[in-house]
Amino acid sequence: KGVNLIFRVDSVFAHKDPEIIEAWNKEYFKEEGEKIRCLVTGDEDILEKTHPSLKGVDGAQSSGASIVSFNAPAFCSFGREQGANAPIGKKAAFAYTTALNHLLLDRENVRHLGDTTIVCWADGAEPQYQSISLAALFGPSVQSIMDEGMLHSMIKRLADGLPCEELSLSPDTKFYILGLAPNAARLSVRFFYNSSFGELMKNVN
Repeated sequence: KGVNLIFRVDSVFAHKDPEIIEAWNKEYFKEEGEKIRCLVTGDEDILEKTHPSLKGVDGAQSSGASIVSFNAPAFCSFGREQGANAPIGKKAAFAYTTALNHLLLDRENVRHLGDTTIVCWADGAEPQYQSISLAALFGPSVQSIMDEGMLHSMIKRLADGLPCEELSLSPDTKFYILGLAPNAARLSVRFFYNSSFGELMKNVN
C-alpha cells in the first residue's frame, strides 16, 4: 500500500502555504499552449491535450487508462486533435486525476460490482464518511469494530436527519459515489451519485 507524506514548512502544511502554492502553480501551470474555456470550471485556461492516466480500476490497463481521450480521426471534430475535442484546462485535469488516483490507491475504500470499480468521498474528505457509507452499502468489513446493530442504529439516525456526533457525521454533508469500468484503453463512467449523506442513508434504510 502506498504511503502519503505531507510536509510542513514553519508549522504550515506545504499545500496550504500561499508562497508554495504560488510557486507550484507558476511551475506546473505555465502559460504555454492553446487557451480555451474549460468545460469543467468555466474559466479560461491552457488546454490539457492528454490527461494523466488513472490507475487502480480493475480490468483496465495496469499502466493506467483515461476517462478523456481521442485516439483516432473518427472521434475528432472540426479538425481538432486529442483533448481539444473536449476542452478541459490543465488545472481541472490535474485536480480530478490526482484526486481519483488518491481514492483508487486506498484499497480499503474501494469496492467492486461486476466489472465496476466504486469509490466514494464527502465534501471535506473526512474518511469516516467513506467507511460508514461502504459498510452501509456492502456490509461491515472484517476489520471493522462495528457490528450490524450499531451500523443499523447509525443509518436510522442519519436517515432521520439527525447527526451522528460520536463519529462527527452530518446528514447534510454532500456525498458522492463514482463507478468506473474498463473500456479498451479508456474508462467509462458507469454511474455518478451526488446527494447528501443523509439522503443516501435514507435510501439505504
